[in-house]
Amino acid sequence: MNLHIFNPEHDLALAANLRQFTAPHAGRQLRSDLAFIPALWADEGDLVFVDDIDCARDKVRHLGVELADKVEFITKVQLQHMLKTDFIDGVRPWGWDLSLKGELERLGLPEIALPTDDILNKVRAISSRQWAAEHLQEQVSYVQTVSEVKALVKQWGKAVVKAPWSCSGRGVKYVSADEFRRGEDYPSFDRWVGNIIFRQGGVTVEPYYNKVKDFGMEFEVKDGKVIYRGLSLFDTIKNAYSGNILCQEEEKVEWLSRYVGADRLQEISQHVVDVMEPVLKGIYSGPFGVDMMVYVKEDGKLEVNTCIELNLRRTMGHVAIDLAQHLMQSEQEMKSKRSNIMRVEYDGNRYHLRVMPGQPSEDAPLH
Repeated sequence: MNLHIFNPEHDLALAANLRQFTAPHAGRQLRSDLAFIPALWADEGDLVFVDDIDCARDKVRHLGVELADKVEFITKVQLQHMLKTDFIDGVRPWGWDLSLKGELERLGLPEIALPTDDILNKVRAISSRQWAAEHLQEQVSYVQTVSEVKALVKQWGKAVVKAPWSCSGRGVKYVSADEFRRGEDYPSFDRWVGNIIFRQGGVTVEPYYNKVKDFGMEFEVKDGKVIYRGLSLFDTIKNAYSGNILCQEEEKVEWLSRYVGADRLQEISQHVVDVMEPVLKGIYSGPFGVDMMVYVKEDGKLEVNTCIELNLRRTMGHVAIDLAQHLMQSEQEMKSKRSNIMRVEYDGNRYHLRVMPGQPSEDAPLH
């Protein structure tokens, strides 16, 4: 029996690296409203940590999948009471960080059920954009001074500067060398970069790519082996996640084939396996994903950037894969090649995970 926790504030908690971290209101709201989603991948008899059990059951039913009886939803008070007499085999969070460990310690989970601080430090290091720049990415530099950042921006003409740890488009700035030439010193940019370097040690700088399509690859580490789970066809609005296509894997490969061939996709996924498997062995077990991009080169040809982001945690791409599998089992429409779209929407009060009919188009994959 495992305990599953949806902690979407994970990326912010990595940046803070505190045992007691309070996420912004939006992050806390998202965690509460979508706390039920681990029911999609939890095994029968597992526990899913939620604020409101009746609400969680209702939201699962609205997804159109029969999961409410497979898992047991459990609140904070119930978990604390249960831990006085029972044990759990393990914890399966959205992502591991020091803040979550501190939260679980305060709830009464035994030390044996939690990763050590040393392991968490290694997970945090590999989660950093600095690590990705040094091991998975090309043409990305990690630098520790404002002057180095400016030199690289001038070299590339247009560039993207990123904090080592951030989420949902935060800690990311697009900048042009022309802005330095026009504004002489561009003080607001200097302050932004300087603050990140002071708090996180450095930033990454990469050339700006003329994006055609976003996509991702999802993986899982089991028993020391990295397993490729499938493609994620997703959309972003202002660099923040907005939705995923729900369909069978062969349909995703077919749709993406207009930009990149199946052989190339297999080559890319194998490269990720080859790099990540020896690094994560003995350190990390669970899901992770790599965001990628098809872009146009200066000569007009299409190319794949094989690593925009490494997410050493579960991703919405994993959610889409698991939800699509459940829908295929419960609805004939998924078997008849009808695609659905999974979206996370905010109605001004609460977040909702919605499934609606739709399919990718050439110009707008999720519209």
